[in-house]
Amino acid sequence: MDENQNEKDTVLPSESEQSQVSEPSFEKTKQETRYPISMDEEDGDDEERESVAARRMRLLGIENDSKIHDSTAEITKGNFFKNLWYKRKWVIILSVFFLLVIGGLIFTCAIKEKTDISIAYNGPRELSSSQLETLNKAFSDVVPDYDKDGKTDIKWTNNLYRSFDQQVEYNGGVVPSVQQQTANNEALEQINYLVISGQFNFMLLDKAVFEEMSTGFYKISDLVEGDYSSITYEGRAVYFHATAFAKSHPELASILPKDTLICICERDMKMNKNLDKEIALLKAILEYNPNEE
Repeated sequence: MDENQNEKDTVLPSESEQSQVSEPSFEKTKQETRYPISMDEEDGDDEERESVAARRMRLLGIENDSKIHDSTAEITKGNFFKNLWYKRKWVIILSVFFLLVIGGLIFTCAIKEKTDISIAYNGPRELSSSQLETLNKAFSDVVPDYDKDGKTDIKWTNNLYRSFDQQVEYNGGVVPSVQQQTANNEALEQINYLVISGQFNFMLLDKAVFEEMSTGFYKISDLVEGDYSSITYEGRAVYFHATAFAKSHPELASILPKDTLICICERDMKMNKNLDKEIALLKAILEYNPNEE
């Protein structure tokens, strides 16, 4: 009786009820299952991405992607030079400095005046450009073309100095003023500086300047052979107008005073690399023969 009662109490679900119970499980499984996207769907996504990129390019005013690559290249190039300056700044600065120094030296050598010999006139006359040109033309007869450039180049300097008596004569018998005496003293200091610095060693000096000079001069007998004692002054200078050269160029008598002397400053051989040229010029003046030109 009890068993029959239990069987009656047990009710089995119908087929419709069973289907309803299983359906939610199937739907859930179906929703969670993901299948590969078809090729058509992938192409659609690419087209969508391309359309977005094209839209951005239109908004930016870029016609095609070549300009994008160009701008990227320019940015990369700019970064390269910025990095180069940051990492190699001092190397670049030093390199430019040395290039400028070397260029300056080359330019200086290129424009440097070439001379065969240098001659200084120090005396009571201030020579004009035409008088210096006349002197240069005359001395070209006795100055060789040492640098072999086809012409004789002589560098001249002129320092005006007058002794007290010469200044009185120049003033017409009037005693020189303080300013004139000061100018004379400054001129003598300049002459001494030229001699000491070695810029000019072959000199045409007025006798008054010779006597005031603090620097010594070579003995003429130590420089040339022969007896020139009759035309030398104190054994260390030669009277210019007594030489054969001056006598053969009478136009020089009106330019250089009669007491003009020729002398060569005595100094260490290392300081006077042109001594051989200067001795050769002195010999050429003393031994000048116009017939041998």
